[in-house]
Amino acid sequence: MTPKEQYRNFEKLQELPLFFQPWWLDTVCSAWDVALTEEKGVITGVMPYQLEKKSGLVIIRNPDMTPYLGPFFFYPEKLDAQEKTTWEDRVLKDLLGQLPRYDSCNVLGLPGQDNFLSFYQRGFKYTSLLTYHIDLGQPEAKLYAAVHRNHRYLIKQAQPLHTTDEGPDYLEELLELHYGTFSRKKKKYTYSREFLVRMIEASLRAGQGKILVAKDGNQQVVAGLLLLWDGHTMYLLISAVAKDTAHPGVVRLLIWEAICLARRMGLRIFDFEGSMDPGIEPFFRRFGGSRQYYLYCIHHRSLIWKIKRTLLG
Repeated sequence: MTPKEQYRNFEKLQELPLFFQPWWLDTVCSAWDVALTEEKGVITGVMPYQLEKKSGLVIIRNPDMTPYLGPFFFYPEKLDAQEKTTWEDRVLKDLLGQLPRYDSCNVLGLPGQDNFLSFYQRGFKYTSLLTYHIDLGQPEAKLYAAVHRNHRYLIKQAQPLHTTDEGPDYLEELLELHYGTFSRKKKKYTYSREFLVRMIEASLRAGQGKILVAKDGNQQVVAGLLLLWDGHTMYLLISAVAKDTAHPGVVRLLIWEAICLARRMGLRIFDFEGSMDPGIEPFFRRFGGSRQYYLYCIHHRSLIWKIKRTLLG
């Protein structure tokens, strides 16, 4: 049995984050594989990865719409802090040693997994990115009180002016709003319609996704979210708004409703899925979440790739 076959049949698969699930990787990757470590027949670590080939170069990096991947550990019981670090180093070294020969490798890991030593020892450069997490194990009133007063004011204004709805029928409206959001910011839209439709439809079929929209008084869809979740976390993967016609509180209203939905579902965390954009980061921060860091590790072996990255940034 290959590591990939073993991974597909892994009995603890449902403990893994959504972006580690085989159905997700089948959907968003052109090709993928996985590194596995075992001790006495028990899987102790996994590291799925996407493989790309461009102009004769082999590239390992997170697929589109996949904010987190990298290593995931299944810890033995009763490890103290020092033993845990030593154990992680050993497992991560083994996982990285199983990666195929590559010209460039970019790894965006999970929030909270900050062990970079094995990456560093293999020549990787690394930095930290951030996201915001809301702890859903609190009363709704306490969660709302933690939201910035300006957000609360705009949510209160938007509520009587909008109705919210959900369902797969809003896929086209969501894509239109998403494209428009990039267009207004004069940012290149790097996603194909085919890819986004495939990703969203697969998430809905798996029962791990939802499209949430807001309509104005004319029943026009003016804002939308794509929400994904696994057994413990809801992820805000896409948010989009018709900026010229929408009330400034409408996206805030939708996000607040998504947070309440995640809490009702019994999930533990609402993840804003990160943003370092100075225009977006404070918007997310004001929902009252805690800042969480995750590793971005980079290693270029190919001189051609290094030159390309230097020229293009």
